[in-house]
Amino acid sequence: MNLRSTISAAACLFAFAVAAPALASEVREPRAHVGFNVPDAWVTNIHNHWVNSGPTDKSFHIWLRGVDHAAWKVEKEVETGLIGDVVDHLSDVTIDKHAKAIKWGGFEGWEVWGQGKRKSDGEKVSFFLLLLRDAKLPSKGVVALGMGTKEGFQKHHKGIYDELHSLHTTTGGPAGTVELIEPKAHMIVDVPEAWDTVTTNEWISSGPTDGTFHVILKGMDHASWKNEKEVEQGLVADVVEHLKDVTIDAHAKKVTQKGYEGWEIGGHGHRKSDGKDVKFFVVLLRDTKAPSKGLVVLGMGTKGGYEKHEGGIHETLNSIRTY
Repeated sequence: MNLRSTISAAACLFAFAVAAPALASEVREPRAHVGFNVPDAWVTNIHNHWVNSGPTDKSFHIWLRGVDHAAWKVEKEVETGLIGDVVDHLSDVTIDKHAKAIKWGGFEGWEVWGQGKRKSDGEKVSFFLLLLRDAKLPSKGVVALGMGTKEGFQKHHKGIYDELHSLHTTTGGPAGTVELIEPKAHMIVDVPEAWDTVTTNEWISSGPTDGTFHVILKGMDHASWKNEKEVEQGLVADVVEHLKDVTIDAHAKKVTQKGYEGWEIGGHGHRKSDGKDVKFFVVLLRDTKAPSKGLVVLGMGTKGGYEKHEGGIHETLNSIRTY
């Protein structure tokens, strides 16, 4: 693929969206550079081309995907294209409400409503599907798919549908990059647009398609480590999730940059996924204004991949920002 949050469950998400916007987390689409709010308790992940967020009971999900064909102009063309997006997630799709033009604030587009069976578990779900584009830049846009079980859809869809009216553009990185977003720490690092991004357990990983290098992010709440020994032990524990036979070549040293501070170590080991020899660096960075929270950044690669990408990734860490 191209590169491209906790409140208790509210009785009515619409009331949450209107009355308590502060108790919300922003979900961002890293290529279209748009975002909107969902409840803090929802879990946000990245799967292939899609960013998704939903309650832990999995009764409802909102999925976002940036698109570059948002200039569709007629109902039939829009509906055909949107159904192509639905079938990434659903089978036996039935359209209940055909494509209708919509306009929300600075965004315009189309919506389709229907039902189908969730491919992940065969459960019958209802869905709404929107194509929204910035009226000032109509060639780019975002597809938003909200879908849920009968109970989940009834509970959540109106609040999320209404909250999407607050869709807004977000600040993106340099040209040729996409945002690598860690949704728990609310931190972003820019990576090359051509890199593939996946989510595995707590980690978000991105790298070139040849698999020679990966940069991996994890949000954490123990970022207030204060001495080298404690830091190094903690960071090695993160490294061994991915590598075995770990040797530390560069022990913990302090790093600072643009309102962030932390620690870095470096070394080598064998990648668990395929046994290959790799070099690595791992950095703990925390916002100086909120030091109890932080971001672990692990960069690792084969000899050639590390030499090619390590410097660029270290440089792009200067782009780290909180959202």
